[in-house]
Amino acid sequence: MADEPPKEPGKKLADILREGAADVPRRRVRRKKPEDTVAMHQLAAKLVAARERKRQLEEEQITAAADWLEAKWGFGRKCPYCASPTWSVGPPSVFRLSDGAESIPLFPVSCTNCGQTVLVDAQQAGIPGYDEGGER
Repeated sequence: MADEPPKEPGKKLADILREGAADVPRRRVRRKKPEDTVAMHQLAAKLVAARERKRQLEEEQITAAADWLEAKWGFGRKCPYCASPTWSVGPPSVFRLSDGAESIPLFPVSCTNCGQTVLVDAQQAGIPGYDEGGER
């Protein structure tokens, strides 16, 4: 084969490769210190805990939004476009008005059949984290 290095009699392929590798500059690899590893594990644990808190808050917010909708809309309100009575509720998001002066927390309520979506003011609905006195 043309791509194989020329073989010298009495030399093994490993020796030939080792000789060629001697010309390649070596890069030192920094070993991680034990305190670096501990710090990385602590940071990872904090990130996991923060994600869990966010997930729990979103669950609380969705439950509060669904309860508020049931109290205000009643049970079984039909979609005005397709007449389906099935809706899904999402967690609130903060939307900035076009002038950029004010932000409004809104949660989406979507028809599960046609996708019609209504945005409801989370502060008006008293959603945890956005209720009166909460951030806006």
